Amino acid sequence: MNIQHDIQLQPYNSFKTKALAKLFAQPSTITELQEILSSYKTEKKLVIGSGCNLFFTRDFDGLIIKPEIHGIRVLEENADWVEIEAGAAEDWDNFVEFCVSRGYSGVENLSLIPGTVGAAPIQNIGAYGAEVKDVITYVKTVEASSGKIESFSNTACNFSYRNSIFKQTRKFVVTSSVF
Repeated sequence: MNIQHDIQLQPYNSFKTKALAKLFAQPSTITELQEILSSYKTEKKLVIGSGCNLFFTRDFDGLIIKPEIHGIRVLEENADWVEIEAGAAEDWDNFVEFCVSRGYSGVENLSLIPGTVGAAPIQNIGAYGAEVKDVITYVKTVEASSGKIESFSNTACNFSYRNSIFKQTRKFVVTSSVF
């Protein structure tokens, strides 16, 4: 578990604003994420993806967690459909390109949306009449206070326009999504 101190946040937000994080972690596994959450229970926390919707106006006196859980894998495929899991840190548009280049339909209208796979269900991203809720089967998370792994079905995600249970409660760290 590597926790950095007094980290400049300029590289981690698209506006390139200058601010410091008291603590900064980039867990690359679910176990590392759970260890960090357990070890820093009393710290104020902010989970970030690629920083596309972040604008720091001051230093962050707490722990910033930037999950680096990568990977795209086909879980199951037949002639009619495919099920794909993508890690939270995967670039969203790279995931769309992965699907489109293999002839998997459903996410093509969501191309060129900035951000990560992990942020997509939090914000229920959308464009051109499509939203990520239309293609997500379930979302895997870690509950921040307990470290418990939880999966949410599409219905349990409580999706609405640019909203979800993850945004409403801010209690869960998305680790991957299944489409």
